[in-house]
Amino acid sequence: MHYCIKLSGTQGDGVDTVGEILALALHAAGYWVYAYRNFSSRIRGGYSSHEIVIADSPVRAKKQHPDVLVCIGEDGWSRDAQTVSDSSLVLADTSLHLAASAQCFSLPFTDTARAASQVQHKWIVALGAVGALLGLAESELEVPVAAALAHKGEGIIAGNLRALKAGYALAPHLVLPLPPPSQGTRLEARRLVSGGQAVAEAALACGCDFTAGYPISPATGVFEHLARHLPVGRAVQTEDEIAAVDMAIGASYAGATALVATSGPGLSLMIEGIGLAFATKTPLVIVNGQRSGPSTGMPTKHEQSDLALALAGGHGDVSAPVFCPSSVEEIYTDLPSAFHAAELYRTPVIFLTDLGLMLARASMHPVTIDATPIRNAKEGRVIPGISGKMFHVSGNQLGSTGLPTEMPAQRQAQFSARLKMIPSELLSSFTYIEGGEELLVIAIGSTRGAVEAAVANFPGRVSAVFPRVLKPFPTKALAALLTRHKKYLILDANATGQLLQIFRSHFACHERFVSRFRYDGEPFMPAEVAKYIAEVLAND
Repeated sequence: MHYCIKLSGTQGDGVDTVGEILALALHAAGYWVYAYRNFSSRIRGGYSSHEIVIADSPVRAKKQHPDVLVCIGEDGWSRDAQTVSDSSLVLADTSLHLAASAQCFSLPFTDTARAASQVQHKWIVALGAVGALLGLAESELEVPVAAALAHKGEGIIAGNLRALKAGYALAPHLVLPLPPPSQGTRLEARRLVSGGQAVAEAALACGCDFTAGYPISPATGVFEHLARHLPVGRAVQTEDEIAAVDMAIGASYAGATALVATSGPGLSLMIEGIGLAFATKTPLVIVNGQRSGPSTGMPTKHEQSDLALALAGGHGDVSAPVFCPSSVEEIYTDLPSAFHAAELYRTPVIFLTDLGLMLARASMHPVTIDATPIRNAKEGRVIPGISGKMFHVSGNQLGSTGLPTEMPAQRQAQFSARLKMIPSELLSSFTYIEGGEELLVIAIGSTRGAVEAAVANFPGRVSAVFPRVLKPFPTKALAALLTRHKKYLILDANATGQLLQIFRSHFACHERFVSRFRYDGEPFMPAEVAKYIAEVLAND
């Protein structure tokens, strides 16, 4: 089973809240859930949608065509009419004036909301109709509705529950019940988590006790989550990203375990601070949630175009490790490795994610985090305030005594030793999905979800690899892997083939690399990747 319900409408009308409620209800019902938000960078107005994909096994990607499209408002229909297939079922508000058919039902969501409670509750009415369609009991939606609106008071909750009931009564003739979820794993053993939430939870488990940040999509949620759990004064909203990274460096130098989260424009501003952290041997983890750029670009849309910036690392031969998880689970396992590397090698570390990974929510099994290596690495660190020690900090080149120097021999010796601290390859450098040796698909970040779904269509022929450490690049480990495959398909969610360039810079077999790009703000989808795989296989 692989089923997609897409809610499509206008930003600020409630489509996102209802999408979160429906995702939670389906997760609680026992399905594996993947929920992807597509929203505008404004409070109200413009296109907004929420796609909930459910399956009887883990799912991490959108579908090309929704099985059910629920649409209220021209913003949604003008954008998503083209996504509907012949088999899609459309539930549209009567205000859209769509021609009724066997696959398209016109329902008075807005008018029903107005009669039942308030017109603002039209998406709750639509939620009731979807619940009836899918065969969900009304009580399965009442609980998450009440929980989502608990902060608004009993009156608002009561009005929305009336609207929900009216929605159930609105569509008794529509019945498309879902097959029961697989009972292979206990429901209580699974969670519905976004990448941003995972970053914050993993950071706290690692002992993170300071963060500073400036609001920027898609990283804002990390700061918000940390701010709710850290003591007062340990989560500071700054005037810009320059101040954020400098405050985090100061906190880390004083002994804190610090993290900053940002996106491409913010990372650009932090580059000078990253150089300072490197010069002063100050541990720091910088989470970068990539989005569509340059500059403000499309701040709520997906892209992976910060690879070159992250790998360049900054001025003056800075060589900060770059981690790049490809799933929510890997955020939980790899962020501790990033903190450990920062503490062990006294260096800033870039933790590279993307919008699709940061904002989408997916069902997953809980991951246990062991922070012991981080604590052990911190034990040998000397921080200001320790009795009998003298401290000096400077962004200048320091000599063997810890004081600034311009002597050539000392500069070369000190900097060479610094560069050699970080090993040429780190553990857990990639994730490999073995499936066949005709073709190896190479991708990073959230693209993994689409790749895994597509590769399953070519059993015994196609494998996939997802690098999890981009710097230091795992050249030897990947070289051993690449020799087993005939061709390589690299998927770049950017316009210039940045991942392709990385592989070409490390491997000479350029003629065996085939690349495909996507940079329209949307992530790769399984059907699209399957098409590319079929094309490459057919060209043998």
